[in-house]
Amino acid sequence: MNIQRLPIFLLPTIATATSLPDDLYRRYELYGSVINKISKGKSPGLLLISGGHQRDSFSSTDNHLEHFAHAAKRTQFRKAAKVAFRELQSRHILPTMIIAGDPFFGLLSAFLLRKKFSRKIPIQVSFHGEITKSGFGTGMKGRLQNFFIQKTIAKVESVRLVSTDQIHFAQKLFGVSEKQIVIAPVPLISTFKKTTRSKKKVVAFVGRIHPQRGVGTWVEAMKNLSVKAEALIIGDGPLKSTFIEDLKEIPKVSLNATGYISQSELEKTWSKISVLLSTAPFESYGMAMREAVLHGVPVVSMRNSGAQKLHDECPKMITLVDNAEEAARAIEKVLDQPPSAVVVNKYKKDFMKAQESYLKSLAKSWLGNFGD
Repeated sequence: MNIQRLPIFLLPTIATATSLPDDLYRRYELYGSVINKISKGKSPGLLLISGGHQRDSFSSTDNHLEHFAHAAKRTQFRKAAKVAFRELQSRHILPTMIIAGDPFFGLLSAFLLRKKFSRKIPIQVSFHGEITKSGFGTGMKGRLQNFFIQKTIAKVESVRLVSTDQIHFAQKLFGVSEKQIVIAPVPLISTFKKTTRSKKKVVAFVGRIHPQRGVGTWVEAMKNLSVKAEALIIGDGPLKSTFIEDLKEIPKVSLNATGYISQSELEKTWSKISVLLSTAPFESYGMAMREAVLHGVPVVSMRNSGAQKLHDECPKMITLVDNAEEAARAIEKVLDQPPSAVVVNKYKKDFMKAQESYLKSLAKSWLGNFGD
């Protein structure tokens, strides 16, 4: 019997508010391709197991990603583990690692799945969300998740963080050891093609419209503008209605709210954006900010760890501010000063080199000794 060895990625559900399914699949396809390359073809790639609908319409362009969807709901982690094990048996797959896509329901499924094997399979858990001094939040859900991680973190072999700025709280709050840590930002899937920029004054919001994104500060910054501008809102979330209504009341601001758009649509949209305004008080990495800079779009951001790191990497493309008034003045200054193509191209080159290194390290951690 031919046994396949490859990493297994567990997601409680493929439905997400921050990324459309096609974009998610392409990210995992990239992971699979790097895994196959690092293993020199010994591992076929990556198997993604998730709740939700099977995407028959999506085909991996290089055959290094497979997706199996089950009917278990997000909270049905026992059922998810049982169905996943049955699928792995039918395919004769022995995981090199089980990767939990989130540190709660995904991790619970990973623990239960590992128990079903006769040998101990290593587990890696991903911390994609913002970690603050309160961990993953002070509400009931956040406190429960914090408690669960504190009690189980010693049972996982590695913890994936998206930024070095997450290390302090991961160690202090959850007891993550240095040897467990793997740093690997979420990769950006883009061609970053050169485009002709629009001459319109467009200030963009890209992401989830949520209290954690500082939407109130975003509105106040637009109110403080002394010039007419368009507010381009790309995203959705619980505060969308209030956010939109507040922006409509600003006389000098015209509004264009698109909702969530695909990665390919966003690629075309960057050329229409003059500046990205990010008002999140906490940001561990800042994917949208980096994607903006890679497309030649300047960023104005509240001072946080993710923005500071981007400023260290490319200071001429991001302005750090402390309040809405400073944000408005920074936006006006940026609107009068087009970005330097030389600066953007250098950052693009450095970024892609760093991303390739992160992906290789991540793939090696998923393959373990099998990759040698």
